[in-house]
Amino acid sequence: MYATETPKTEHALTILFTNNTNGEHDTCGCILNQRGGVGRRHTMVQYVRGLPPDDNQLLEELTRARTFLGDRRNVLLLDSGDVYFKTLDVPTYLRDQWQFRAELLVESYNMMAYDVVNIGAYDLALGFDFLKRLQEEANFHFISANIIDRKTDKPMFKPYVRMRKGGITVGIFGLVSGYMSLRDLPGPGNQKAKILDPFDVAEEMVRQLRPRCDVIIALTNMGLRDEEILAEKVPGIDFVIGGHGDPRAQSAPPTYKPFKAGRTLVLQTGEGGKLIGMLTLVIRNGSLDFSDASEEYELSRIQKLNEDLRQRIKEGGDKLQPGAEELLRTAERRAEAYIAERERRSKLVREGDQSFFFFQLPPVEKSIEPNQDIEEKIISFKDRVAKLHKRIASVIPPRDNSYRGAKFCATCHQKQYDAWVNTRHAMAYDALVEVKQEYNPECIECHTTGFRRKNGFVRVTDAGSLKAASVQCEACHGRGREEHFSADNPAPTESFDCLTCTRCHTKDQSPDFDCTKARHEVCAKN
Repeated sequence: MYATETPKTEHALTILFTNNTNGEHDTCGCILNQRGGVGRRHTMVQYVRGLPPDDNQLLEELTRARTFLGDRRNVLLLDSGDVYFKTLDVPTYLRDQWQFRAELLVESYNMMAYDVVNIGAYDLALGFDFLKRLQEEANFHFISANIIDRKTDKPMFKPYVRMRKGGITVGIFGLVSGYMSLRDLPGPGNQKAKILDPFDVAEEMVRQLRPRCDVIIALTNMGLRDEEILAEKVPGIDFVIGGHGDPRAQSAPPTYKPFKAGRTLVLQTGEGGKLIGMLTLVIRNGSLDFSDASEEYELSRIQKLNEDLRQRIKEGGDKLQPGAEELLRTAERRAEAYIAERERRSKLVREGDQSFFFFQLPPVEKSIEPNQDIEEKIISFKDRVAKLHKRIASVIPPRDNSYRGAKFCATCHQKQYDAWVNTRHAMAYDALVEVKQEYNPECIECHTTGFRRKNGFVRVTDAGSLKAASVQCEACHGRGREEHFSADNPAPTESFDCLTCTRCHTKDQSPDFDCTKARHEVCAKN
């Protein structure tokens, strides 16, 4: 780490950060206890800043840091990009809806008082001109150092900002991947700009910022591998807060532990706004060479495990299998030794002269009370979406839906039908009505049968009809044609395998989904 001025006393700065919200403004409700939602994120951010609620036990993950910071509420709130959209390929029928949602997210980010947001690749999905309009409504900085005007060769956004918090001058610059060509993007205005090589631009940013800043942060939208290369290739960056792809997301459960590349710490938080990154810096005696004190904040978890072991031994008594008690006591001794060693090392950090950081990644749990002002905006957004698609449906000519419906299938498959009517598939459309999403095409697609498929239905107002509502037989087995019902050809019209299921049962929406088990339950197979 590098310093240009020496703080006279101990300083603390907490950097809260997110990446790849991907338009996920709220939980969809497909599973219980689903994480995410900007309303709940607002509650967590305010809590770290020392604002109410003061007694929310559901925010236990943040309590240690808040207690440590005391009155020093020096907080930066950053996002590394891909805020508004989840892809560059915007379906025509969703274009207006995604525009509404992007506007909602800017309003929500304003209410959370974000400081800086980097431009990610997906943020350009509706075009540069639309992004500029969003910028006009934002109270936070839009930054990008390597998106420049083709005619003038000047940055289209601020390349960096400098902010002073708690006696620390922080320089923050933004980068997007250099692999993308804006000329290839269909959005209005994208042809005005071009993307420079992010590695070359990063070197120039460090050259400009290093003499004027204590800490330099790169907000990047490049994918984890390129962000690691950036950290190694460009010295002088203290923290790379990245996004747009992290292979660790595929692990079960995902782990996003920060790591060093050269002298730079590289961090991400995963997709969908389910987690908030929280990096607290404590600077002593002017040193910006940080030790990692994060282990101290894992002690409570280990201590809880230790308490559970003691309880199991106490409750087990004579019921414990031979040798089980000794195994439990051995595990208990090892846990105690681990705790003692971590406490010893943490004490050296806390009471010494060395600067340190600690990192947390608290989840945005469903149980956290969301900010009510943001919740009201989300309700207004849902109403706006419903009105939009009902209006569109009113001018679309009706189309014959040649799907047969589950009751027709029951004439030959009564056993399977009887099993199906007691599954969540049979009540999928009702679930949308309950949360006022029955006119949302993004939800209808997986909660009905035949939406926007060949010979299916296209008007959202038809989603509740007898042959369309909920996930019926033909949603998985394919539309039944006349020949399907003949005695000579009883086979389904489409192949049916786990890929059929995982079109909707994604890792995010159905994290514990077991395809084989589900098929047996839904289809009543022996």
